[in-house]
Amino acid sequence: MVSLIIGTNSKWLHFIGDSNTREFFQKFTAHQLSIRGCQAHTFSGEKYPGRLLCMKNDMILSYAWWFQEEASNHTDVTALHDLATMSLSEFCATSGFNHMSPQMLRQFQGLKAQRIYISMGSHAPALSAYGAEVSLDLILDSGLQKSHVWKSIRFLPTLAVNPQNIPARFGQQSLVRNNVLIAARNQVLSRKVPDKIIDIWSLSVAAHREFMRANDAVHYQNHVYFTIGNVLFTEWLKIRD
Repeated sequence: MVSLIIGTNSKWLHFIGDSNTREFFQKFTAHQLSIRGCQAHTFSGEKYPGRLLCMKNDMILSYAWWFQEEASNHTDVTALHDLATMSLSEFCATSGFNHMSPQMLRQFQGLKAQRIYISMGSHAPALSAYGAEVSLDLILDSGLQKSHVWKSIRFLPTLAVNPQNIPARFGQQSLVRNNVLIAARNQVLSRKVPDKIIDIWSLSVAAHREFMRANDAVHYQNHVYFTIGNVLFTEWLKIRD
């Protein structure tokens, strides 16, 4: 049963990113917003959901997996542009959420996201600061900066990691995936889009290691995700009315 009342006051928040974004999204919707029965779609060959849709009263929240493999990967940049600019009805259609009525999908067509959160996450973890700048320039030059959704976009920086817990199967990734390089890449965001970044990096540094999951290099305990939720929700509340 979909609990949703579509109207002029309906609010849509769209999250795009990696596994940390998904972990946050699931904790935020289930525990802080008390939403049950979210729709999930797992793409073929994948272990975890690549799309999520949660609805309650006039609130709509969606998540889409996105991961940029390398700085010059135009396919990933195009995918990000499409995910950020698609309507809610297009998101549902490409996510396998086909159970909704035509009337609801028509209403979704005209609904604009009040916030689109793009997580730079652990994307292309081997990128230098220069590589991160090349990557961001490609994203901005893809037309996103001139699109109708640019006003709603907020970038989320990469969270701190615990390199000693990076699984052995990833080799010597700790040499390039560490907090010194992450801080440098995050500075690129702060410099290039200073009015678009929400600083959850500093929060993760404060929580670092003591509040990460046991034997996990990148994911945090639930209360850290709750705090991130409070930060994002507070920033959004100022425009909600």
